Amino acid sequence: MKSKLTLFFVCLSMYAVSQAPGTATIITDTVHYYFNKYYFKSGQTELGKMPYYKVYNSASVKSGTNVTHVGNIFENPDTIIVKGAEAYMMGYRFGQQALPIHFYLHNVDNSNIPLIDLIYSLEVFISSTVPVIIGGNFSKPHKMAGKYAISLRNFSTTDGDTVRLYRTASSTFTAWPDITWGNKYSDGNGRVRDHGQFYKTTNYNAPGFGNGTDYEFFIAPRVQFTLVPGQIWPQQVSNGDTICTYQQITFTNVSSPKFTSPTYNMCEFYRKWSAYAPFAASPVNGGWPADTSISWKFESEDDGVHGHYYLPAGGGSQTIVFYTDSVISPKCTDQNYFSANFKGMAAFGRAPQHSFNQQFTLCVDYCNGNALGLNKQNKTGIVIYPNPAADYLVLNGTGTNTSMEITDPQGQVAFVKNNCTSSERVYLGMLKPGYYVVSITEPDGKTQRLKLLKY
Repeated sequence: MKSKLTLFFVCLSMYAVSQAPGTATIITDTVHYYFNKYYFKSGQTELGKMPYYKVYNSASVKSGTNVTHVGNIFENPDTIIVKGAEAYMMGYRFGQQALPIHFYLHNVDNSNIPLIDLIYSLEVFISSTVPVIIGGNFSKPHKMAGKYAISLRNFSTTDGDTVRLYRTASSTFTAWPDITWGNKYSDGNGRVRDHGQFYKTTNYNAPGFGNGTDYEFFIAPRVQFTLVPGQIWPQQVSNGDTICTYQQITFTNVSSPKFTSPTYNMCEFYRKWSAYAPFAASPVNGGWPADTSISWKFESEDDGVHGHYYLPAGGGSQTIVFYTDSVISPKCTDQNYFSANFKGMAAFGRAPQHSFNQQFTLCVDYCNGNALGLNKQNKTGIVIYPNPAADYLVLNGTGTNTSMEITDPQGQVAFVKNNCTSSERVYLGMLKPGYYVVSITEPDGKTQRLKLLKY
């Protein structure tokens, strides 16, 4: 049996076993991350109706607070090039025709608090009295490894000059318990510098904040990074070895971590936030991405029902464990795919999607008499049915005082039943779909192991 590899270069190239890495350069203005988050939280499509926070000039002290810098921290799963910064804001002037605004790039400490030592700063001027995106580039791009922060400061010298910096919504303590889902969800990324010290905005006890708040500001870096999608094939596939039915094989993702970051990839952003609310499939201005970022599709597995596998939202484990299923004709299928999808940050998901697909052939054959699954190997008269099973399983043909143990592919015990009867009915609703091993131990100590597919 030989494995066949066919590549479809859609927008990106690949890195995989015995293949040279290809790249695609992505430039993203990530302030749109907060546009998208606010839409998800509120359904508000009129951007000018979003809430804002007044950033006073450095000469002002209002209501007992002296917040000089406001901003956010940003996830960074490996390294990233920060080109500049921008924010969605408007000016409110008493004096100068244009307000000077300084952006700053910070490292963060182990508590995710921005460090006072600045890496770069940037000065821009805002004169607009309606909300606009304004920003610029640093004197040169800077490579950041790990989390970092972007902040801004109002450098007007006229008392009363304020910048209205837009922010995501969140509920105050007094709104409980009547708040809706749209008020709650946040990542806790907002930061403020008050009287010379940076603080998290989560439950920050200062005027304009308070218990229950979790502000994140419409301020973000301009970033640039290179994507490298790819996988490491299982040895059986790359070597062209014979693969048996019901055999476990493991595929490993080696794509750039940006694919699974909800800050940079709209595909992952959608996966993360759609779990919390029934968002529209096709909202304004183009719609959200339809597919996950990293996935594998296996032709005709489980009669086409369970042949699609995904990395967990946010990445999680970078491997998927796959069990081959029944053999159909022909025994080799070339409609198996590894897919990597990336959609950059743009308001309401308007950025173009970059898709990478790697097609491969998987040849499966019966081995060791397993034409009907492992149950065919059973010589003791013990049977389990139905198999595949949905909600329940029947164990038949055992004697009294028989025990049953069900383990998942990683060997973790998922279910135990002692003192089984000769016809035991077992509820399976607590098990996730997938393959399991059913171990049946009789009073004489003999153990029979059967494979079970749970739908």
